[in-house]
Amino acid sequence: MPRQARIDAPGACHHIICRGIERRKIFLDDTDRDRFLLRLGQVLKKSSTRCFAWALIPNHFHLLLQTGNTPISDVMRRLTTGYAVEFNHRHNRSGHLFQNRYKSRGGRGTPMKLCVSLPPSLSGVPVANVRGV
Repeated sequence: MPRQARIDAPGACHHIICRGIERRKIFLDDTDRDRFLLRLGQVLKKSSTRCFAWALIPNHFHLLLQTGNTPISDVMRRLTTGYAVEFNHRHNRSGHLFQNRYKSRGGRGTPMKLCVSLPPSLSGVPVANVRGV
């Protein structure tokens, strides 16, 4: 049975969650986090996607995005594939880095409504705002 299509259109808001395969760490050090954020900024700029908040946890990440002129699936493919290739090269490994495809909640509503829906597991985790990216 095929996967259900994601709701996406310009202006749609998404709470994105992407976990490491077997819940393994996807950020081993500050350099990994810096490279991920650099790649995120580049992808967002090219796609005119807005990022209202992000949180990087050692084995997964959360993004609060608003679709621009590029479908969110393309944004996530560019972000995760590029980061996985760089991570694997840097850490002398091969294979998948991420478990399944990313999860996306939302599709409609405002970024503030999605912020309220962030899971309690993020309590106490610094969430950064990258509107200027």
